[in-house]
Amino acid sequence: MKNILFLLSVLIVLMSLGSCKNETDKEKDQKKKEEATTQQTTVKDTTTTQEDIMPFTADIKSPEARQHFKNATNLYEMSNWSAGIKEFREVIDLDPENTKAYYNMGYGQFQLDDMEGAMSSFTYAINLNPEDTLSLLYRGLVYYTLQDFINSMKDYDRALEINPNYAKVYYNRGTVKGQLKDYVGAVYDFDKAISLKSQYGEAFYNRGLANWYLQKRYEACYDWQKALDYGFFDAEKALNAYCKGNN
Repeated sequence: MKNILFLLSVLIVLMSLGSCKNETDKEKDQKKKEEATTQQTTVKDTTTTQEDIMPFTADIKSPEARQHFKNATNLYEMSNWSAGIKEFREVIDLDPENTKAYYNMGYGQFQLDDMEGAMSSFTYAINLNPEDTLSLLYRGLVYYTLQDFINSMKDYDRALEINPNYAKVYYNRGTVKGQLKDYVGAVYDFDKAISLKSQYGEAFYNRGLANWYLQKRYEACYDWQKALDYGFFDAEKALNAYCKGNN
């Protein structure tokens, strides 16, 4: 499972110059604690899962290609990405317009941090099927990993034009907007992700980060509590650092 870090970390609220000069030892200790916690409060851009592997379908004409496809997905289930990629290359040799094989090959390359190979594979899949939202999602992730946020946004925008109910794309686009410091836009996308997936812990957590940047402390603490309630346990760090006695 590959995690892409969302670098929208929580900022410490700066004290005024006058109060900084008169900090008590207790305040200094608390500030150090918060600064240490800030370094830990990062969240995944998205989580890649076995569910994102396109399964075999009966539309593959060649029996040999079908067997290679099955072999490849079995290898992926064991996280044997390199061997699986070789099998998907065999599928493509036999069936050069197989969109699913290109996508799956890109997925394995992404797992192996071969961003150049993944970019090429996802682009082939999109060229063969311009409405392949899963390839657009993952090519957007490749761009994100390469910190090309503009092209990442374009792929997410296109995926949402095709499927306006794709919660993970809203979530990912929200992280891009966070990188671009468009925190209002990020909140909008996390709102949409949560409306489509009500127990989306990561989306609550990231919405909390965006709200914190917007100086909405109550909303941020509410979101982090919801994230914790829905199993995103990293939210406890933010709650302990910024929300004790405030929500």
